[in-house]
Amino acid sequence: MTADRRNSHPSPGGGSLWGRGGTRIRVMVALAALVAAALAFRTALLPSGPSPSAVRTSPSIMATAPNLLPFSMFHIDRQHPGIAEGLVVWGASSFALAANPEFDGRLAQQVDVRPGERGGAWFEVSARAGTTYTQSVSLRVLALSPGAQVELILKWYSASEELLGYQTEPISTTDAHYTHRFQTATAPLHTARVRFAVNIVGGGSYVMDAPVLNVGTTASP
Repeated sequence: MTADRRNSHPSPGGGSLWGRGGTRIRVMVALAALVAAALAFRTALLPSGPSPSAVRTSPSIMATAPNLLPFSMFHIDRQHPGIAEGLVVWGASSFALAANPEFDGRLAQQVDVRPGERGGAWFEVSARAGTTYTQSVSLRVLALSPGAQVELILKWYSASEELLGYQTEPISTTDAHYTHRFQTATAPLHTARVRFAVNIVGGGSYVMDAPVLNVGTTASP
């Protein structure tokens, strides 16, 4: 009978089967060390700080699109004293730039309209038909004549400057502090421009700051 010689030559590790198993274990350990080193090197190359999925953002901030108005803060217009840069004014009104103590004393636009009269101020920018916009402003109504009101208005115009329609948010009470006011509307067919207006009907006074016009249904915070 011929003896089975598969295990007749012991390996230095203490036998053929044990030697092969030990070799496999050592290879696996070496591979695991290489993988760990590669992961550590990749992590070192990544920028520090939380991953994007770990950053918590307010839903209102996430949903808010950029401001379409040329100025979200009022600046002095040297050519038109009392009127903020980029703002158009109208009516039986007087205008002044006042410090806003609720926003670190930065400038706010004040509008005063004589009793029984109309007046106000507006920005005008490009717009697209079928797009939904939100108008918002930090507003403090200082005074109102009997029966008067302040109106937030979005007016839609065609490329030929035809008035296509408008939407109004009336305010008939005065404010002790600045109040965040807003409304949302969709531009009608043929819209090319939109006018962001804050008017007084019947006489009164207001101060406004932080005007924002953005695409979408969420007002700027």
